[in-house]
Amino acid sequence: MSLRDAIDLANRSLGPISIGFDPSLFATPKVIRLNGTELNLSGNTFGAITLAGPAAGVTISGNKQSDVMTIGRGVVARLSNINIADGGDINAGGPIFSTGGLFNNGDLTLTNSVISNNEGSFGGIINTGRAVITRSVISANQTQNQYGGGINNSGVLTLNQSTVSGNTAMYANGAGIYNDGVASINDSTISGNMAPVGLFGETFTYGRGGGIDNLGTITLTNSTVSGNSSDIRGAGIENLGIVTLDDSTVTDNSITVGDGAHPAGGGIDNVNGARLVIANTIVMAPSSRAHRSAEWRWTA
Repeated sequence: MSLRDAIDLANRSLGPISIGFDPSLFATPKVIRLNGTELNLSGNTFGAITLAGPAAGVTISGNKQSDVMTIGRGVVARLSNINIADGGDINAGGPIFSTGGLFNNGDLTLTNSVISNNEGSFGGIINTGRAVITRSVISANQTQNQYGGGINNSGVLTLNQSTVSGNTAMYANGAGIYNDGVASINDSTISGNMAPVGLFGETFTYGRGGGIDNLGTITLTNSTVSGNSSDIRGAGIENLGIVTLDDSTVTDNSITVGDGAHPAGGGIDNVNGARLVIANTIVMAPSSRAHRSAEWRWTA
């Protein structure tokens, strides 16, 4: 039975169901390449659908022909030891019209997994439901002209012991995480994400919020935001909502274009009367940079 057939069966189930992998066939790492159609977990709202990857690891690849996976409203999904990669339909209007890697509109638990090399309107993960991500890596994903290269959250997100790194927001905001919902980041690292300037059509669009772009409510505890960059504002964090930092570090985040016309906060840019609460936290700008900016920018 193929993975798609197993998911179709799970969707028709009237209770909890688990999908596994034959250990004799998956004794070494394998790649499952989709055929141009994403996997869709939907219909079964009567119990959790559990998809547990083999010990050797398995990658589910969109092969740059489709998004990889959608979890529908009301579905409880438990994914572990899964790599989701190469999502984004570059053949049907370009990646800008594609979700990218994983779209969750249900109740998702993602553990010990990797979301990488996906590109689309929302890059690696878009969450409009509830998502708990633990001991996972979200890296090398890209959004174009939308928000959230690594993660776009407008639902409820909890990120535990995870890394969001090396993601890009082209002509967009929130290269690492774009949050317009409620997010809790615990014991995690947001690093090396980039929101560069780009020419979209005939208009130059400047990137903001290299590490995190927040319009909602986000709390970081014992976490690090470092080595991120953006063009004009909030290389580490741009905040237009509510940010709470506790026992965390915001360091070495850099503005690449910012100047007198585009003042910016290299570490944190707190704008438009946004609320920022800091406890036991270090915020520092780079010690030397061609376009070094202050750690803070605060506007009423």
